[in-house]
Amino acid sequence: MKLLSRDFTKGELVLIIFLVVALLALAYYQFIDIPVRTAIQNAESEADALNVELTAVNAKVAELKRMSEDLEKFKGGSTGILASYNNQKAELDYLNAVLGSNPNYSLNLPTNATEGSENLVRRNFTLSYTTNSFEDLSNLIRAVSGCPYRCYIGDLSFSINNNTYSGRTITMDMTGTFYETMVGGTKDAGLVPYKK
Repeated sequence: MKLLSRDFTKGELVLIIFLVVALLALAYYQFIDIPVRTAIQNAESEADALNVELTAVNAKVAELKRMSEDLEKFKGGSTGILASYNNQKAELDYLNAVLGSNPNYSLNLPTNATEGSENLVRRNFTLSYTTNSFEDLSNLIRAVSGCPYRCYIGDLSFSINNNTYSGRTITMDMTGTFYETMVGGTKDAGLVPYKK
């Protein structure tokens, strides 16, 4: 092979071929191998992060499913006694005893009750309760549904807040109705007609 009117020796040809192969290998390493390895490492890191997140989500789903199954057991309330109107003080005392010393609740048990048909009186209530444990909520729902006074749990909803500083908090909003009877009770101004 002649280049610039000069013949290369075998040694020079071997050296040129070696340099071309080395340059090709260096180009392959720099422009193909390194980017591919980096992309693979990034993909593996993302996969690990997604697996951790998936594990956390699966744990939440399992907890929520267990809680949902518990709620289905309790929904509808108990068959406690049908006390005579006005039983508000006893109902309020019971709920306050169940809620205990937890400061993170809001209870609205209005003074007014609704007179229905067949001497039936309804007293609707709302309860908002915040805790960091599903077990606390489960115990609270059991206690309200197992109330000694006729009580129907109408609606339950939950929200979960994951706070970096204070950890997970769960808020439950509950609506329900206490039932009383006019049999043995005395009608007063706090009793309003039932409207459908």
